[in-house]
Amino acid sequence: MGNLNGTSTIKRNYANKKNNIQYCENKIVQNIILIWLDANISKSGKDFQYTFSQLNKIFNSITLLTDLEACRQFIETKRDEQIFLIVSGRFGKTLVPLVHKYVRLDSIYVFCRIPENHNWTKQWDKIKLVVKDIEPICHAIVSDAAQCEEDLTPTSILSANDSSNQDLQQVDSSFMYSQLIKDILLQMTYDERAIGELAEFCRNNFHENLSELKIIDEFQKDYHKHSPIWWYTRECFTYRMLNCNRAWIEFNIGRVLSFKREWNQARIYYDHAYERMMKHKPPRIKDSAHVLNNIACILPNQGKYDEALDYHQRALEIREKFYPSDHIDIAQSLYNIGRILDHQEKYDDAFEYYQGALKIQQKIYPSNHVNIARSLSNIGIILYRQGKCDEALDYHQRALKIREKIYPSDHIDIAYSLNNIGIILRNQGKYNEALDCYKKALNIEEKFYPSDHVDIAKSLSNIGNILSDQEKYQEALDYYQRALKIEERFYPSGHVDLAHSLNNIGICYENQNQREMALNYYQHALTIYEKYLPIDHPRRQKTEHNIRRLTKRNSFSK
Repeated sequence: MGNLNGTSTIKRNYANKKNNIQYCENKIVQNIILIWLDANISKSGKDFQYTFSQLNKIFNSITLLTDLEACRQFIETKRDEQIFLIVSGRFGKTLVPLVHKYVRLDSIYVFCRIPENHNWTKQWDKIKLVVKDIEPICHAIVSDAAQCEEDLTPTSILSANDSSNQDLQQVDSSFMYSQLIKDILLQMTYDERAIGELAEFCRNNFHENLSELKIIDEFQKDYHKHSPIWWYTRECFTYRMLNCNRAWIEFNIGRVLSFKREWNQARIYYDHAYERMMKHKPPRIKDSAHVLNNIACILPNQGKYDEALDYHQRALEIREKFYPSDHIDIAQSLYNIGRILDHQEKYDDAFEYYQGALKIQQKIYPSNHVNIARSLSNIGIILYRQGKCDEALDYHQRALKIREKIYPSDHIDIAYSLNNIGIILRNQGKYNEALDCYKKALNIEEKFYPSDHVDIAKSLSNIGNILSDQEKYQEALDYYQRALKIEERFYPSGHVDLAHSLNNIGICYENQNQREMALNYYQHALTIYEKYLPIDHPRRQKTEHNIRRLTKRNSFSK
């Protein structure tokens, strides 16, 4: 692709002298890389040098690039840090569609001559600003970096190439070296080689930060002139690497274990992180909300919904105390509480929390953001359960519209919305429209999932239900049998869905006057229902009624 150069009588303003950039006194962002891509960067210009020097006080790593392809490759490289990108308008138009999908690319700032000529930027939600002056970009970057440091803590202590089943002892070098720092600084058994190794590691991490490099040189040269505790408490790289990261390291070990579904072990590390934050002077109460939130997220997997609700409410209380009322973390807590209440079938309360989350999301995010679609979808499910089908349909259709706009046509979330819409349309007696939604969803699922995935079975059953409603029993029977075949492979130990399919097949046979076949399937279904459903469950009672009816009818016919 190479460079995209251009000239214009309208010039961009690199001057930033009115903006004394300050993130936090003596603090450097360590988990964010700032990339500046611009074919016309003039490293010798005084205005640029000033802005760059100020940004360098905040960001440990700033990468200046003039080649679009090199920038694309840099962003695509696996890494642990979040990426902030300043990009020229002409470069951005080509680059952003190529890299926007990468999770680690957090924020994009378009620095262009004529902002109004760049309407293409409106479709990409990671683009925060489109301006011709660098000063507002610097202001925004400082604010966004602070938010990112608080909200987007490192997602893993494992290496970028790690798989989910790798031994957790194979930890990232930053974790191992943080232990080395502690050993060197707080223990008396050390030598020059160990200090040198630590200094070299820190130089690699702070290679573009001149002020920290000077302190690292001082550390290696003059370490013995001061006590270990003096270095440990000095406001520099040693203090940050030990104190600022230790609780987050334990927090992120908990996250890794959560991803591996090792809930009990994850809880141990989360509790350690929380305890460390509370013992900090002053207590890191605001940070602790992240830990409380994550503890709450693992508890439902252990069936502890009441306890999960308590932790989510504690996290929400902290966030409401420390953040403005429209902060996205508050929306996250509201959404999480809504999910717990939804599971507990407290639909009115769940609706209120989902609506609160949606209100904040619509204020913070662009109108086509994925989280807005998710909240709309969940509210639609609540409304359907409350019997408000027309309102539910509207919310699901709004969610589908967003998903169709931001995702490719075969994305699985589109299938999810189509299935939800199909359920409501069937309930409204609009069978042909419902059948169309179900078939579109099935087509996506068959491309996305392996052929024996249970979600395919659910869509096959949904289609069978419509065909049965339309009295097309032979066609319905084919779909039910295909669903049953998948479910038998997916649930080798048994599952209530197997009973549903068996019961549906029995209905089709009965409506085709094949009563012996119908009775056989009803009895098989009842055997499973008796294992999984209480005696007063409507499905179980309905199947028992069908068996009695057919048994009585068969006895009369003999």
